[in-house]
Amino acid sequence: MQIYVFSWGSRCARRRGLLALLQAMVIIVKDQSLLKMLSVGHKLLVGNCLMIACLLLLSSCAVQAEKSIAQKPSLLHAPLKKFHPNMTHMSVLMPGSPSEMKDNSADSRKFSCEDDDACFSVAEQNIDSYDLHDQKHLQASLDRSVNQAISAMHGAPNKIAAVSLAGDRYPGREAEGTLPTPFGEDGQFRIRIYFDVSRKKMYCIGIIGFSKEVYGPNVASFLDSLEVN
Repeated sequence: MQIYVFSWGSRCARRRGLLALLQAMVIIVKDQSLLKMLSVGHKLLVGNCLMIACLLLLSSCAVQAEKSIAQKPSLLHAPLKKFHPNMTHMSVLMPGSPSEMKDNSADSRKFSCEDDDACFSVAEQNIDSYDLHDQKHLQASLDRSVNQAISAMHGAPNKIAAVSLAGDRYPGREAEGTLPTPFGEDGQFRIRIYFDVSRKKMYCIGIIGFSKEVYGPNVASFLDSLEVN
């Protein structure tokens, strides 16, 4: 999950960073006592930085305006469509057009779709090395896996609970909480993992986003839609 957090979060944070820089420059310009402390060269530097920040922010806003004109709905509200990746044992209802992550290996397949509001992801991974020979080891492996996912995101969980899929056939864990993003705005995450003991597979489904709408009905339908075939 950390790959999704940083690739998506860095893009969304870009505009917030430009805005923070612009605000800092304005404070310096408005504060006469600060201006008096600056040399002529530093004043020119501040002026140039202010102009560049304004241009970059305007450019970013223009891109957003073009997206708004196109009226493309947020993934948080987009219709869900059945997605069954080739050569996997899973299917799920996802918005948008999911694509396969480039970091996939022989042991895992990861797919995601994202926009500025959220990133939806699903993955299938081999867990041949896991000791699942009894309930004690199975439950310990589930706990370890969900905690590793949270730790990789630097997340702060406010909920971790036992769940299952297809009755009790696929035991799992569910976690929800917050994760840090640049410039102080917390993100939200919701993930679920399930073990297929017979195939030695782990299935992971999750979403990250800034909006509290990650707890909305469309996301609930996405998380509840995972099927193992």
